[in-house]
Amino acid sequence: MSATELQSLRDKAESGDPAAQFSLAQAYDFGTGVTQNDAQAYFWCRKAAEQGYPQAQNSLGVMYRAGRGVEQSKEQAVEWYRNAARQGLAKAMFNLGTAYFNGDGVSVSDTTAYAWFLAAKEHGSDSGRDAVDRMSKTLQPWQVSEASGLLAEIYEKGTELPPDSSAAGNWYRNSAAVGEPAARVKLAQFLIRQGGDQNYREALSSCEHAAKDSYPPAAMCAGYLHEKGLGTTADLNQAAQWYNKSAQLGNALAMQRLAEMYWDGLGMKQDRVTAYMFALLASTAELPDAQRDREAFEKTLSSKEIEKGKKQAANWMKAHHPTILIKH
Repeated sequence: MSATELQSLRDKAESGDPAAQFSLAQAYDFGTGVTQNDAQAYFWCRKAAEQGYPQAQNSLGVMYRAGRGVEQSKEQAVEWYRNAARQGLAKAMFNLGTAYFNGDGVSVSDTTAYAWFLAAKEHGSDSGRDAVDRMSKTLQPWQVSEASGLLAEIYEKGTELPPDSSAAGNWYRNSAAVGEPAARVKLAQFLIRQGGDQNYREALSSCEHAAKDSYPPAAMCAGYLHEKGLGTTADLNQAAQWYNKSAQLGNALAMQRLAEMYWDGLGMKQDRVTAYMFALLASTAELPDAQRDREAFEKTLSSKEIEKGKKQAANWMKAHHPTILIKH
């Protein structure tokens, strides 16, 4: 770099041009046309990074990680990597993956590291591709599923990567493909949030498939879709059957919905004692709405009906013996 070129670059940097500031930082970093100077490299890199220049944000993270030109701070390094990754910079995604893999500034997490390596690979990073290839040989299927699901959430939320619902859907599907019922339900929940008949049909299929593995939230999800007529014709009787299956597996939310349906005779013959039984069961899981229903039912039922409902609840627990009531 000639003296004239250097002066022109410096003039642009001093005028506030972030690209010029980053180029000047690089010149000081590598000693190109100037005497190598870590402090000056940091100074100009920081200027560009604070203006949102992603390459500078990533390089600033590297400087903090190594303690070059600034006091070492692995935590600060991670924050600057995140800033650059939000703008779609593949190098920053790879550096985040490395931070999680090594526990630099964050807790060690193979699944989170793998998720960021997947993102880096998807954005064209050769280093990310190599890291994915290496980790794929050692991770368990559930870890691959979890990492894919995490990346899907990152894309959907759009807070750590540019939002991309199409990419989110693909990664939710990759996560579900491993066969974990929880991943299938997460896929279904995403599809429901997206809306549309095709998405609803896929969501229903995903939930019903997961419910075969006796996963309570999956049966609850299937019941909800049948009740609302999403992806299928509305069918309260079918919904009640799915809710009942979920309830038998210990899902307090399904018990609460059954209580309401029995009370109003939705999809089955009205039975207020059975409704009270389910409200009583659900309320033990400290669901506020279930407690409200229980108290409302008790104001209407006779003392004899209340006693009968309590006995039914005790017998139901003995018959289905869920070890814990869950709130999904």
